Amino acid sequence: MNTRQEIDLSTYKRRGMFEIFSKKLIPFVSTSSNVDITKFRKKVKENNFRFFASICFALSKVVNEIPQFRHRIIDNKLYEYSSIDPGYTVLLPDNEFSFCSTRHSEDFIIFYENILKDIENVLSNKDESNGDNNHQFYITSVPWFSFTSLTHPYDPVNGTIPIIALGKYFEENGVYKMPVGLQIHHGIMDGYHMGLFYEKLQTMLDAPEWLSHCSLA
Repeated sequence: MNTRQEIDLSTYKRRGMFEIFSKKLIPFVSTSSNVDITKFRKKVKENNFRFFASICFALSKVVNEIPQFRHRIIDNKLYEYSSIDPGYTVLLPDNEFSFCSTRHSEDFIIFYENILKDIENVLSNKDESNGDNNHQFYITSVPWFSFTSLTHPYDPVNGTIPIIALGKYFEENGVYKMPVGLQIHHGIMDGYHMGLFYEKLQTMLDAPEWLSHCSLA
């Protein structure tokens, strides 16, 4: 259950940055970095898992480990969610896309089985709803090309939701790399938190034993 608790701004150590950047017309910051997926890709193939579903688990685990990724500004108040779920896009047979979401789980197999079911459901029941999604973080996938930068539309209602973009991976001197874009609200996060995200993600991808120790019935 995605419960939330209000943060007392009078004792919030980032209050100054919160007030400054929350008033900006464009309060978000976006960046992109290539991550090494060599070992992760190998384990995914060895275990016959789906790449997107597997990396969604890694992303969900990482963002839930960093409290600031679970912070949201709602009606000028700051909240921290107990957990957040990935909301992502699914390509449909007609090359349009549907929104989809899956409950976060610390158990890879539970998460993996759920995300496959959720994706299968929207393939026949397109979801274009766009309500209050503050209990989520967003993942968008553009596997047709690699990128060095990517900016997403800004929505004030859901404007503090982190957005992660996955690009087409490529091989360079025997190393497989994938561009991972990240867009965050500067009122609640800065470059340190973005760096922490990439550090934790790379650690998971470099040690993907959590995949090899799993099996599907």
